[in-house]
Amino acid sequence: MRTEKTESKEDSTNTSTSTSKDSADTISKVESASDELSASLDTLLKTGKDSVFAMKEVTDEAGNVTEQYDADKAYKAVNEFVTDYNALLDSTNASKSQNVISASDRMARIAGYNKSSLEKIGITIGEGNKLKIDEAAFKAADVEDVKKVFQNEDGFAGQMDTQVSQISYYAEREASKSNTYTSTGAYNNNYNTGTIYTDGF
Repeated sequence: MRTEKTESKEDSTNTSTSTSKDSADTISKVESASDELSASLDTLLKTGKDSVFAMKEVTDEAGNVTEQYDADKAYKAVNEFVTDYNALLDSTNASKSQNVISASDRMARIAGYNKSSLEKIGITIGEGNKLKIDEAAFKAADVEDVKKVFQNEDGFAGQMDTQVSQISYYAEREASKSNTYTSTGAYNNNYNTGTIYTDGF
């Protein structure tokens, strides 16, 4: 008697299940927030004529020429950094990935290590490691003190940028754990864990 070998419908359409601990929404928010903070840091780390701290000649009513930096422009850039930093903390706090959490903790520790330098330019660390900037105190601060914080690749901004890249990397890894493919090669972004059943099984 000949026995025919048949392939079950489950085998032909089976997909792998997600191993990510985070939902699609959580991962998306971490990735988006890390991208925003990375962009803010890139702006602050620029040097030369493209720097937000670049000096420019200013002529007063008496015709006297002095070199000043645009405090309003600098404040706007630093305030955006503070906002994006806090947003990334919020998004990582919702994550269950130990790698994402650890990288976020390291980011917060960097801020803590630089507490005195930040306070010197009007930035304080509050509840939940959130940053807060005082506009008047920032604009009254010595621009050289501000540049020491945000224009040093080996200092606060540079270290922060490294950790943000780590958070982004780990978030991408979590996302890749959730990307599954059917046997036909169709992409299925599945963030649910557990067994996957086909309609006909």
